[in-house]
Amino acid sequence: TMQAKSQPETRPAGGVERAVYLFDQMPRRVACKPVEQPAEMAGLDMLARDLIFTCACHNGVGIAAPQIGVMYRVCVVNTKSEKLVLVNPQIIHSDGKQKGVEGCLSLPGMMAVVPRAKEVSVRTRLWRDGIVGDEIEIHAEGFEATVFQHEIDHLEGIFFIDRISSLKRGIFCRKFAKMRGGRRAR
Repeated sequence: TMQAKSQPETRPAGGVERAVYLFDQMPRRVACKPVEQPAEMAGLDMLARDLIFTCACHNGVGIAAPQIGVMYRVCVVNTKSEKLVLVNPQIIHSDGKQKGVEGCLSLPGMMAVVPRAKEVSVRTRLWRDGIVGDEIEIHAEGFEATVFQHEIDHLEGIFFIDRISSLKRGIFCRKFAKMRGGRRAR
């Protein structure tokens, strides 16, 4: 989940702030399960509202379900115009290259320059006010493309530090371990 400098918004109806799991509390390299069954869809409403509220409480520009301990393919991405709740998102096309500074709510206070695609197309369903719509495609570029890639990476069990050099990743893991009182990150 990436962070932005904005004020938390009002709480969405029914949403609560959930604890954000830290890097060493989350499964790595484990993909989330798609939301498919009616029972899963029934629980999506509360999950979506909790994700939106938790993201706002932490001044994030996005958050993924595994960051609050839910292993389903659901994430929130804040675009310039709206907050999108993506259900079963997949990047279907990427183009160009860019590097940008990223941070993550699961790695508080840590940032790195991360290489990403400059443009992405995402196939997803959107949750809006309790309704999951049909599958659509969203095109994003620049910073918004980075946010989509960052959050969808979480759904695959990938962190932004997995996309930097092993040397820099080792430094991050040592800093994180020191921050956590000597406990080594996996």
